[in-house]
Amino acid sequence: MQCPQCAVENAAGAIECAACGEELVRVATVLKNQPRGSRDAAPMLGEKAHSVMNTRPMDNLIQGLSILFSMVLGSVIGGLIWGGPGLMLGFLGGLIGGLIISGAVLAVIGLIRKP
Repeated sequence: MQCPQCAVENAAGAIECAACGEELVRVATVLKNQPRGSRDAAPMLGEKAHSVMNTRPMDNLIQGLSILFSMVLGSVIGGLIWGGPGLMLGFLGGLIGGLIISGAVLAVIGLIRKP
């Protein structure tokens, strides 16, 4: 079974991940109780896109904070340059730019981590 936390392949029937200690029995139980389509579709799409499933909460936190920072920075710059309407334009520009850039960075990191 592959560990959802660190993506290390563990022996069949392992209770904990040999690398990070994640409890594999709990993860297997949760996956077993999900509807079949929801369990199979995501890994299949991830394999087709040549990426790694993002099961790392820290990646999600980093991406969220990066987008928030980009939105605030965009609003400040837009407000300084164009005044009131610039706040919204800067906010939207920061949202889109932060999403694209942080997504691209995490995709590259995911490819580097790929076992």
